Amino acid sequence: MGQGSGERAAGPLDLIHIDLIIDSSHVTEYTCILVLVDDYSKYVHIQPLSRKGHTFVQLKRIVLFLETQTNRTLKAIRSDQGTEWRSNEALEWTLGKGIEWQTTVGYNSRQNGRVEQMNRSLGEKMRTLLIQRNLPKVFWPYAIRAAAFKMNLTPNVDGEFPYQLMFRTSPERFICLMRLFGCLAWVNVPKAKRHNKKLDQRAVPAIFIGYSLERKGWLFYSPDYSPNIFWSNSAKFMETQCWSDRTEWKPVNIQPPCHDSVMTPRVIILDLTLTRHFTAKES
Repeated sequence: MGQGSGERAAGPLDLIHIDLIIDSSHVTEYTCILVLVDDYSKYVHIQPLSRKGHTFVQLKRIVLFLETQTNRTLKAIRSDQGTEWRSNEALEWTLGKGIEWQTTVGYNSRQNGRVEQMNRSLGEKMRTLLIQRNLPKVFWPYAIRAAAFKMNLTPNVDGEFPYQLMFRTSPERFICLMRLFGCLAWVNVPKAKRHNKKLDQRAVPAIFIGYSLERKGWLFYSPDYSPNIFWSNSAKFMETQCWSDRTEWKPVNIQPPCHDSVMTPRVIILDLTLTRHFTAKES
């Protein structure tokens, strides 16, 4: 393996770069982030983890997803010499799939420069997203995933989208979902939820905190709604406003994203730090 990052791979999954970012702040249930970068497309996949021991299991899941969606087979992985990559299970997996696992020489991070550069870029974008909306660090898992989502849908100097290079399909259906992270939104309350006077309103205020390639909608957080973390495809975004502005506007013309399908809101489990923060802040 060469000194630096080497020449660009010839196609998707010919080579992926992986790394683990450790978060020692303990402000959420997540302690680290698995970062995967495809060498050819520069497509990045982010997976927050609650335990370092979950790293390899999640890596296998991500690889299976990418292989299935691209109809290609992973050829090589490049990583540092972290213990999370040197288990017997990892060795058996790579031997069984015929994957070449390249490891960097100690104290030479340039050999895995693709993912090192991506880590820095993601960290900067994550901090910017949180600062712009004055959000606490407890939102970092959502901010870094939103940053990765946007990077995959941002064209390079040649006008090529990482998502399109990776999956060989237009990213248009996801680009139309793009909104400003942390902005105020009024989210439609499903009729099934309007079962008492408190929830008889047509929409509730929430902050926008994420996207997903697997769902045609947006992820929201609201301390005034149950569950606090939920998906919806019907919302009115106030992209110049934040949570503290929610009493200054009444929702009208709630509109779904540019898709035909209807999606049922689904909960994502997050520790109660979010609810505690907003409750304490406004009490």
